[in-house]
Amino acid sequence: MITVNELEVQEAFHLYRKENIKVLGLLAIVIYTLLAFVDSGLAKESIWLLITIRFLFALPTALFALFVDKINPKYFDAVTFFCFIFLALGISIISYLIGGIESDYYFGLIIISFVQFAFLPINLKLTLCLDLLFFAIFFLINTIPFNYPSEEIIKQASNFFSFSLLKFFVVRRSHSLIMDALRKVSLERELENQKHTQQILGELCHLFNNPLFISMSIIKKLSGKKDLDPESQKKLTKVYESNNRMAKVLKRMLDITEKKSKVDIQDFVE
Repeated sequence: MITVNELEVQEAFHLYRKENIKVLGLLAIVIYTLLAFVDSGLAKESIWLLITIRFLFALPTALFALFVDKINPKYFDAVTFFCFIFLALGISIISYLIGGIESDYYFGLIIISFVQFAFLPINLKLTLCLDLLFFAIFFLINTIPFNYPSEEIIKQASNFFSFSLLKFFVVRRSHSLIMDALRKVSLERELENQKHTQQILGELCHLFNNPLFISMSIIKKLSGKKDLDPESQKKLTKVYESNNRMAKVLKRMLDITEKKSKVDIQDFVE
């Protein structure tokens, strides 16, 4: 029966995330930093201050994208978590400079959260912790000096929590779909490898079987000669019996190979 190589599946999942950060990471950071020009139209602060804030808080993610090949896979989730906390801090500070909780800049936080879910998925517990920290960081910074109407805070908090709750269920489903797809690829690869191995084994069996059949035919013909001395007859009989045993082994190997191939294909389809 074909089995899924879970280690291979996990390696494929890691490769998927690593390629995402390598291909899209630096581009996303450039866009994240250039959004300071949008901020400058809403805030009274210097454009260079806003660019500096965004760049500094995006720097860990940029370094992550540049040196992702050197990061141990078992620390990948933790590094991702750390980078997105920094990005959320940058968004939260920009939001505070624009006008605090009334700026509605929590949508920037939702975009950051969506990017993390779509391109750098991490395990479910860390995802939940990440969104809770996003919420705590943003609302703690943006409610200073804590003189906003409670209705405004409740409205913004409920919007963010609604998104986080939806994301939580989507993450569970999408992670399952991704892993199932990777397992299917692993099964297909394993099936292909087994078919290739069985094909080689079958060819080898036929390669030995054909000359063995010819050899047994010749021995049988020689053994039938009447003028053959007893000693030679005895030797020919031993050789024939030996070849016959080998032929049975080869036939059994061919039968097992063909039967195993049919069973494995049926298991794979099921």
